Amino acid sequence: MTDESLPPVVPKTRMTVTRLGHKIDNLHETVDSLHQEIEEIKIVLKNLVKLNLELDSPDENKKDLENDKDPADPSYG
Repeated sequence: MTDESLPPVVPKTRMTVTRLGHKIDNLHETVDSLHQEIEEIKIVLKNLVKLNLELDSPDENKKDLENDKDPADPSYG
């Protein structure tokens, strides 16, 4: 099939500058909403990473404290 064999596509209504402006405004609003949602997701993910690091760090701190025991301490084994 070539382009010549297809009938030309004619829109049902013509796009006016006003309609185009409305569509662009709607697109801007949608992009702004998506941007805000993405920013909120980034904040949540940052907080989740911080929490995971805080949950992991007490175990590491406990191990570090065990390794740093004073040999003069009676509980040193």
